[in-house]
Amino acid sequence: MDGLRERKKDGDLGRSLRKPPNARQSKKKNNKNKNSQTTSYVTDTQSITETSDLATLLLEAELADRNFEAERNKTVIFELDGKQVTKKEPTLAYTREPLQIPRRPKWNKRTTPAELTSLEKQSFLEWRRQLAKVEESGQHRITPYEKNLEVWRQLWRVVENSDLVMQIVDARNPLLYFSKDLENYVHEVSSYKHTALILNKADLLTTEMKLKWSEYLERLNMPFVFFSAKYSSEENGFENDLVKNDYKYNTMSSQGLVDFMKSFRSSSCVSSHETSHEKPFVVGLVGYPNVGKSSTINSLLKAKRTAVSSTPGKTKHFQTLFLEKDLLLCDCPGLVFPNFTSSKEELICNGILPIDQIRDPIPPMEFVCRRIPGDDFRRLYGITLQHGEENHLNARILLERYATLRGFMTKHGNPDIQRSARIILKDYVNARMVYCEPPPT
Repeated sequence: MDGLRERKKDGDLGRSLRKPPNARQSKKKNNKNKNSQTTSYVTDTQSITETSDLATLLLEAELADRNFEAERNKTVIFELDGKQVTKKEPTLAYTREPLQIPRRPKWNKRTTPAELTSLEKQSFLEWRRQLAKVEESGQHRITPYEKNLEVWRQLWRVVENSDLVMQIVDARNPLLYFSKDLENYVHEVSSYKHTALILNKADLLTTEMKLKWSEYLERLNMPFVFFSAKYSSEENGFENDLVKNDYKYNTMSSQGLVDFMKSFRSSSCVSSHETSHEKPFVVGLVGYPNVGKSSTINSLLKAKRTAVSSTPGKTKHFQTLFLEKDLLLCDCPGLVFPNFTSSKEELICNGILPIDQIRDPIPPMEFVCRRIPGDDFRRLYGITLQHGEENHLNARILLERYATLRGFMTKHGNPDIQRSARIILKDYVNARMVYCEPPPT
């Protein structure tokens, strides 16, 4: 027994030498505070459109400046002064009106930066709770939208600094990318500010489709132009031969778009201490990711001044670029606005949500197959069709046949439908196969 006790003491001594007292005390202190911590979930302008339940909880906690204390499976939220919070649900009328975007709170010269930051967080958190309330009702489904306050701050700055705010939309489905409430917000900031619409990628529309969209937008009294950043930046004769500056029915040239922007200058308000030659006319460019904002600017500048990518969210901060001495462009990061009407699959197939991050490829592929005839897939990819598949082809069958044809196999020897879906979806987004949405009747 003495020998056993002696060996035990020796072992204790060895552990004490390997783990000094300070380390033991540090571990005990860390365990004590393990479940009580303050975390900065978002620190930059990285776009956040989809979050898990835990990530949403952390994000809302940071906006509300709250700490957490976890006790086994029970979670209680505390204010910084230690008082327990009783969650109050905001009241919201359920309507089919366009969903609001977050507003910047009112502030003045006496408002300190810390006070403004706190007001912005409270206002943004209340806005997110209102949208959550709509979703929880089960009456409406809201698509993924931008949940990072820093990105919305970029929009607020662009709106405040711009004389004209132009929304750039994809001409294949303009209403999906158009935010009516952004137009309302611009006029709330100042009644002297103007709004307009750029229908980019208009080269994909037929003349008949352009005419229909022109008539629809004119009924809404909405200033607009058809534009193609792709062809206006290429020296292939397209601009000289086919592009005319008749905005109603034709695709406008780069110079025509500049002239269209300048046409709003005369009716803009100039403050008493500034004259028109002292302050440049500022045009803010706003839109969803991947609609071609950067490409549009590049075509106007005739040089690559902004980074262009097929991955949504390339522009991270708003940028200002002089187009002319008295004309300044303000490029806002891509924003995904909340929307009632479209599904998540539609956002993926329109390039708003990243294709490389999808987990289940079947729903977005079904969306594509409902719009593109099977015969188009045969001509484009060389796949074999069975009788009756010329008009509609099953999404899974299409993916399996394409994977087999290209030799895309998983490690288990099955057709790699994930890889096939990424290729086909990107071809759809990049207009290798075209489907254009007609205007409402």
